Amino acid sequence: MGKIGEMNSLIALRDENIFDSLKYIHVPTAIFHGKEDKICPFPMAEIMHNNIHASILFPFENAGHGTFYDVKDEFNRTLIKFLNY
Repeated sequence: MGKIGEMNSLIALRDENIFDSLKYIHVPTAIFHGKEDKICPFPMAEIMHNNIHASILFPFENAGHGTFYDVKDEFNRTLIKFLNY
C-alpha cells in the first residue's frame, strides 16, 4: 500500500462518518468491543448497536482495542456462541 496509502487510510478512519450508513445493515451482526478501548471508545459500539437492526453487542470488560488478543479465550468463546446462534 505504501506510506501515502497508509496515511490516507488513517485520515479516512478519522474523518469518515459511517453512522448514517448503519441503518442499511440488515444481517445478523456481532459487535465485539473492549470497554477499555482508548482508540474507539465504547460509546461508539453502543451507537453501532443501536443503529444496526439485527446486532448483538458483546462488551469485554478487560479489553482494549485489541479485544481478540487481550482476552482471546473469552473472545473465541463469544465468537463461537454468536456463530452458533
